[in-house]
Amino acid sequence: MIENSPAIPIDSDILIAPHHGADNGSSMAFINAVSPTWVVFSAGHRFGHPCDVTVDRYLAAGIPATRMLRTDRGDGEGEPARGCEEWDPNGNFPAHDPVGDDDVEIVIWSDGTFIARYR
Repeated sequence: MIENSPAIPIDSDILIAPHHGADNGSSMAFINAVSPTWVVFSAGHRFGHPCDVTVDRYLAAGIPATRMLRTDRGDGEGEPARGCEEWDPNGNFPAHDPVGDDDVEIVIWSDGTFIARYR
């Protein structure tokens, strides 16, 4: 993808993290080529995604934790799995997960402006 990006641009403001934020889903070269300002982790808590090491890559690329959204926020099962630590920007998960608290909404208007947020 990176090699073909001159012909098929991959630059984007919002990135749905590859492989749910697994440690093998993205590289610094890929993140830099896309240069997102927001990242959404379509994450499944039972697999431990997104991994701390993955999030660290996005942080190193200059994306603040406040611009990283995850679809399993607070599922109460923040146990690590498959050799990676699950990331939570607050350091913990609440015991109760309210319905809809992890719905991510992305709206892009015709002029290119957008919002990314929890609904």
